[in-house]
Amino acid sequence: MDIVLPIEKKYSIFARNKMRFMMIENPFITYGYESADYFCDRKQETHELITMPVALQEYETFAKKHFEKAGKEIADGVVSAIYERFDGTTWYLQKVLNQLFATKDNVDLGDEERAVRQIVNQNEDAYKDLLYQLTARQRDLLVAVSREGKAKQITGAAFVKRYNLSSASSVQKSAQTLMEKQLLTHHQGVYEVYNKFMALWLRES
Repeated sequence: MDIVLPIEKKYSIFARNKMRFMMIENPFITYGYESADYFCDRKQETHELITMPVALQEYETFAKKHFEKAGKEIADGVVSAIYERFDGTTWYLQKVLNQLFATKDNVDLGDEERAVRQIVNQNEDAYKDLLYQLTARQRDLLVAVSREGKAKQITGAAFVKRYNLSSASSVQKSAQTLMEKQLLTHHQGVYEVYNKFMALWLRES
């Protein structure tokens, strides 16, 4: 006689099995860290998982251990190169190492750049869709910030003139909208594109 499980129970079992499979196959898990809103009742905790840096030595040990456990190799300097590029932010480290783990058995220095490029290419259609939803002024500002990297005084005359933006008031309005859409961040006077992979795509588009 077949046992019929409630849908919640079946989902719970599926989720546990899926997570177990993911941990065995690829320990550099990125699922669930896309947005600080993912855990509806644990927003602050999830935000910290995304944004708080991990000590480099600790992460190098973690990465090497999991590559070696799977019979793979990762060269010295690869983890530190990723770490420096993405300011030690956990999600980006996980994302790039996830890509490397899935596609390479022996990771050499320089492979991390190819992995970043693969990630950007895989998400290009999504980036285009996001831009399509913006006004021309919002798009111009997002591109300007991406090219600046860490932009300061975006309403100042120098920034507005450098990137041929319309006016300080329109920049301020566009920045507010982009932050509401979680496409732009503002911390201690510095503006950055929220998604660093998208920022790279914007700089090169």
